[in-house]
Amino acid sequence: MSLDLNNFFRLGLTSEDDPIEQQMMQTIRTAPETTSTNLNRVVFRLPTQGILTRDSLVSVQVQQPVGGTESNVSVNCLNGVLNSIKQFRMTIDGQELVRLENPGYLATNDMYSKNTNQTLTDREQYMYGNGFRVKNTEDSNLEEFDDSYNLRQTVGGMKAHKYLVTAGNANRVYGIPLHALGATFLKEKNLPLFLMKGREVHLHIDFHSDAREYAVKNGGIAAGDAQINLPRCELVTTHILLSEDVEQAEIDNLKNETYNFPMLEDYLIRGTLTTGVVDVEKTNLYRLNLQGRELHRVLMAFRDPNNARNDFVANAKSVSLGDEELMVKQNGLNLFERPINNAASLYYLHSLYNMGRSLKVSNLCFNTNKNTEARAQSTNAAHLATRGRVHYVGVDVSNGAVQLNSMGVPVQVPYGGGVRQTTAFEVQYKQTPRVSVNPDQVSRNLEPLFYVCCAKLLRISPNKVMITF
Repeated sequence: MSLDLNNFFRLGLTSEDDPIEQQMMQTIRTAPETTSTNLNRVVFRLPTQGILTRDSLVSVQVQQPVGGTESNVSVNCLNGVLNSIKQFRMTIDGQELVRLENPGYLATNDMYSKNTNQTLTDREQYMYGNGFRVKNTEDSNLEEFDDSYNLRQTVGGMKAHKYLVTAGNANRVYGIPLHALGATFLKEKNLPLFLMKGREVHLHIDFHSDAREYAVKNGGIAAGDAQINLPRCELVTTHILLSEDVEQAEIDNLKNETYNFPMLEDYLIRGTLTTGVVDVEKTNLYRLNLQGRELHRVLMAFRDPNNARNDFVANAKSVSLGDEELMVKQNGLNLFERPINNAASLYYLHSLYNMGRSLKVSNLCFNTNKNTEARAQSTNAAHLATRGRVHYVGVDVSNGAVQLNSMGVPVQVPYGGGVRQTTAFEVQYKQTPRVSVNPDQVSRNLEPLFYVCCAKLLRISPNKVMITF
């Protein structure tokens, strides 16, 4: 298939130039360069061939530790193997291009806002092992978790994946795209690796050693009931291969003009939050030091750092904390005329964060507040285990400038589409607990995760690579 290379480079071609033919797509499988059992880490050296595409992924296998005998361990239903990733780093000649901790929360928000329920159950579950969707029960029209589809079976009273974690090597291998790990720029544009020949491009992936972060088991799971099979990890990359003449012309062009690769990078800022008692409001103020950076978006997730047991979703949950009120101050000015305290408005703000795409989960999964508590509640165990566990607060602070990607879809402009920060970015977040169970919102020590999306610039020249904000 012939490719329009103008999607990747400004080649200066005109209609009178000869068409460039015989482009190829190549898939390269790469074993880890190093593995560390103590650090639970694998490091890959990325092949610097052609143009890296968004289809590139890391294959991961979950297994039982030596001597393990449990037969009903499975990855969680919400995001599958995604939550096993503790940190992802991408470096070029030792310089850090990307660093993202706990990418599973960010990827979950993207996965459930971008895909329909049909896509999630027909395609994504084969990649990640997830299997979460919501249905209305027939008797009282209540929303609850649905586990009645073909890739699940009952084991010991728990609805578990057919691809169970076993003590042998026959369990399933999952695939995690690099854009879901932290290289989010690959969702919109491909990376010209051939311009970096002679340079070392490494991927560092740290996994959680605590199985409760990503795995589930009927009756509760212990930290050592599952682990990632590090030697089995594999990097599977897809590359667009250009002709030698085109590659050499672009490399020679670096002598006259530095190649600029603008991108959006997501990285994590951690906070702390302690909730109060039922019906008592508590105020939290967070100041994010983003001065000098061009900010586009901010996403809040509420992680339980105590690895509390939760069947079906493990510790992949982002917990709803009751009624909320939000005010954001940017460059010394309030972003909203008045604080946002309406659940529907907060949901709408979150949809704007996702480029107009709403989170495709039920209201009872997204919220546990005074409005949902006024409704009749299902006593189904799966419903109680997922109630208020898929809750995110997102704010889009970009200036609305967009461009069309190669597929004709509007995407944010990496540089010039955000707002340059001159002071600390302030988030005032108030929450009022409403329930003490399913989920427990009272006297909790939680970890707010702030995923900030900022513009970044990769500059490639013959002698060096520079990475700047």
